[in-house]
Amino acid sequence: MSRNAQHQGVVDFHSDVMAAVRAAGAPLLETVQDLSRYEGGDRPADACSQACRLVFRSHKTLADAEVEADIATIMEDLTARFDAQQRI
Repeated sequence: MSRNAQHQGVVDFHSDVMAAVRAAGAPLLETVQDLSRYEGGDRPADACSQACRLVFRSHKTLADAEVEADIATIMEDLTARFDAQQRI
């Protein structure tokens, strides 16, 4: 993710990313847990690597396709807002 991405002038980049994940994953996304953040090494100077654990929940059993669709929506939003790229 580019730390210098334009994101409506909000000061706290990390909080903005977590809020964006929560909003894009609603209503099935129950929790977002920040696992790690890495800067430096082979990463560009204006970039970081962020890992999160996402927990999805519904009143019924969720199908893989439902969760995958929510993850795709989350990634589309993060890419548009923060120039994020998913590592697999």
